[in-house]
Amino acid sequence: MQKLYFHLDNPDSKGIKRIRGKEIPLGVRIIAVADYFEALTANRYFNESMPPEQVIDIVKDKSRTFFDRKIIDAFISYYRNEFLNNSTRRASSG
Repeated sequence: MQKLYFHLDNPDSKGIKRIRGKEIPLGVRIIAVADYFEALTANRYFNESMPPEQVIDIVKDKSRTFFDRKIIDAFISYYRNEFLNNSTRRASSG
């Protein structure tokens, strides 16, 4: 649970605890990207969702400042190669 406290830290050390890069636990760096992606692609009462590819472009722009570039690359690869392929298969078999 303590690790979740670090999710407000950024690779450029401009977060809450002023830690940077690899000092931020791996799980926290992963959650930060996933949380941001979900927040922008989900419908909320205060804003409409954005298309996933647009959010991916935004996340890429924030690499090294807000997010770990390796985590972003892995997230995008998973999203495009696994998630979208599985979604397409589920839709066509249903």
